[in-house]
Amino acid sequence: MMSLIHPLAPLDFSREADPEPGGDTSAPRRADSARRPKPPVAAQRGTRVQSLPMRHGGRQTVAIRWECQGPAAAPVVIVQGGISAHRHLAATATFAEPGWWQDQVGLGAALDSARFRLLAIDWLGADGELDVCIDPADQAAAMAAVLHALGIERAAAFVGASYGAMVGLQFAALYPARLGRLIALSGAHRSSAQATAWRVIQRRIVKLVAASAPAAPALALARALAVIGYRSAEEFQQRFAAAPVIDHDTARFPVEDYFDAVGSKAAAQFSATAY
Repeated sequence: MMSLIHPLAPLDFSREADPEPGGDTSAPRRADSARRPKPPVAAQRGTRVQSLPMRHGGRQTVAIRWECQGPAAAPVVIVQGGISAHRHLAATATFAEPGWWQDQVGLGAALDSARFRLLAIDWLGADGELDVCIDPADQAAAMAAVLHALGIERAAAFVGASYGAMVGLQFAALYPARLGRLIALSGAHRSSAQATAWRVIQRRIVKLVAASAPAAPALALARALAVIGYRSAEEFQQRFAAAPVIDHDTARFPVEDYFDAVGSKAAAQFSATAY
């Protein structure tokens, strides 16, 4: 874990921008558990349409979708995850569906929505509408645009995991005066050559199949290939070493259930362009 630490100071944030229907961010009541089906903390969503100069794609008009939860006057903490993460961190009274970081976000959780105003965006390009090369610096610029639109001069912290850590590093480098602290989890300033090789093969699979057939099987296969790099050889051995099920001329290995689960989820979430 990498942490760049600067003095923190509570800020007064009062102006909202481009809100969607669904509630305000007034201070919530304390709850006994962060996992209540409908926790009392409120949330707000919005979309910021912004012209951004992309590092590799020229100037583009983009729709940046954001969500925040927690007291309006609390210190702002930006929270961003991997490529499959999105703006919805955890269930709230306003948006009750589980979020992608449900165990870490909420009342009394590590990222406590009673103490902090938690802000996240959907990644640029995740909807498949932006068909250009997107750099982590572009994502950082999108976050900066949302902060400006919401009247937030400085975020207390940026918590980024995986791809979110790469974006957090770019944000800290590009906008140091707008950030108090960076917590980078499982990320680096650039990809290793091996990680790039994994992604090149994934993109080639999607491009090859999607050119002449529905993209879903290609997306599922590419995602299955990706998760091999997310787990160690020891974990695969521990979880999937059981003997295969043999049916005449077909063998099905335990790991295939895992691949099918992550693959179907990716196929439902991504378009070929977004992947």
